[in-house]
Amino acid sequence: MWARPPNSLLGRHFRSERSSARLCRALHALRRYDVAVPRPLTDRQRWQEELDELLAQIARWESELAGLAPGDRVRREMLEWQIRRDRLRIAELDRRLAGTS
Repeated sequence: MWARPPNSLLGRHFRSERSSARLCRALHALRRYDVAVPRPLTDRQRWQEELDELLAQIARWESELAGLAPGDRVRREMLEWQIRRDRLRIAELDRRLAGTS
């Protein structure tokens, strides 16, 4: 319903040959970019990636926990809590991965 006035700045801009060539170059650059975009991951791939990250994170936290001074109770409790939380998430991911086989 909305009509652009014939002499608008946008109308004049796109009618000129120089700007059409610029527009073509920009569209060509976008087409080249589209080819390089990776496909999105499936649910199973994302879960597997998250599982690998969680396992690595737990290993780092356990090594930090082993080297922690006995007097640092707050940090020790925080690390233990994070490890418990991530182990629960790992159990959930294992259930999901087993269900999609």
